[in-house]
Amino acid sequence: MRTAGHARDSSTWIWIEEIIDAAEASASCPVYPLLKRPDERYVTMQAYDNPVYVEVMVRNVAIRLNEDPRITWFRVHARNDESIHNHSAFASTRWRRPVAS
Repeated sequence: MRTAGHARDSSTWIWIEEIIDAAEASASCPVYPLLKRPDERYVTMQAYDNPVYVEVMVRNVAIRLNEDPRITWFRVHARNDESIHNHSAFASTRWRRPVAS
């Protein structure tokens, strides 16, 4: 990702938490770093009720980043390591803000 402006200009800074929020908001369900066994069903059912394929997740993240005027270029990619199929799913996109003439 690239941003507009100079590194000393804090108005163009993008915090890593903002990028994480964009990714998490585009997924099937929130990401939990640690789960107890009884909570696994809840998370699984939440993802089942709101399926998001890698292509959709990449597109949703790209839309959010594209709307941020601080961002001038980005690349988004996602991979789902399948557990029940003999393949994984992958999607990627990149975008560059047009230069104003």
